[in-house]
This record gives sequence, structure tokens and C-alpha cells, in this order.
Amino acid sequence: MPVTYQLHKLSSEDLANSMDELVELYRPAFSEPPWQETPEELARYADRLSLQLDTYPGITGVGAKLDGRLVGVVYGWPAMAEFPDTPFYDSLKAAIPAEARQQLLAPALEIVQLMVGDAHRGNGIGRLLLEVYTDGWPKAWLCTHPKAPARRLYDRAGWQAIGEFLSDRDVPRVVYTKAPS
Repeated sequence: MPVTYQLHKLSSEDLANSMDELVELYRPAFSEPPWQETPEELARYADRLSLQLDTYPGITGVGAKLDGRLVGVVYGWPAMAEFPDTPFYDSLKAAIPAEARQQLLAPALEIVQLMVGDAHRGNGIGRLLLEVYTDGWPKAWLCTHPKAPARRLYDRAGWQAIGEFLSDRDVPRVVYTKAPS
């Protein structure tokens, strides 16, 4: 019998209230290769998300629940008209050709995080979360590690890699975009 996930739109308040569950999803996903975050980096995730919730207007997401428990989530925010003046965006701008940068600016959706619990990977929940979250947006984009297993999902779902760069934390990244469907 197929598993039935309940999808829920998440406001910034919902994300803040789900912090413990988000941390539970984050730790195993980012402690493994290729990310291999240290225990200190993993411990800072909740602080980074709190800062994002305070900094970026319009942060929202979609969560997948099974038996009332969050087993997958995608979240991000509307891209700005210009890139913020931060080390991450400075690295991104330097690596992406000028003609491709417009794909990453408003009216685009910037996807910051996609996480699916280990026991639920391979069931199509990541793809479903991306489809539901990006529905209605003229364009969307995200960054991932060049060796991340999720790249197979992005490639199969029709996302296109448009460039690679070394992030402000010296982590290699690939930029993927999704054109309107």
C-alpha cells in the first residue's frame, strides 16, 4: 500500500514553530557526504534559520507530514530585484555569467533548503515538494553541492545547472534553475 503524505503550506511562523523537527531533518542530511558538516556547523543550523526568518521577507515553505510528523520540507523566499551584498551572493555573482543572473532575480523563487528524512527518500516526496512549492512562480532557483544525491532529482525533474562556484564557506555549489512549465 502506497504511503500517503499530507502536504502543508508553511508560513515563516510555521517554520519557526517547527524548528525542532527541522533540526531533526537537517542533522542526518548534512552530516553525511558530500556535506560532512562538523558538529559545530550542524549545531548552528537553528541559528541560521532564525536569522533567515528575521532577515528575508516572505520566507515560506511546504512540509510533508506522515502520521503528524514532518518528514520532508522545502523552503525559501522570493528573490530580490538585486543580489544582497553578502559573501554568499558575491561568490554567486562572480561565478554566474551576467546573462544568466536575471534568472535568479525577482520575480524568481529562491529555494534555500530541501530536506527529506532518510526513511522517506526515493518515494518521490522531494520532487512533489519542489513541484508544489514552485507552482505559480515564473522561475525558481537553488544551489546544491556538486556531489549531492539530490542532483539526480533536479536533473530528472527538468531543472538545469547553469554554473558552479565556491561559496563563502568554501563549499562547492551548483546553481540550478527551473524555467516556467
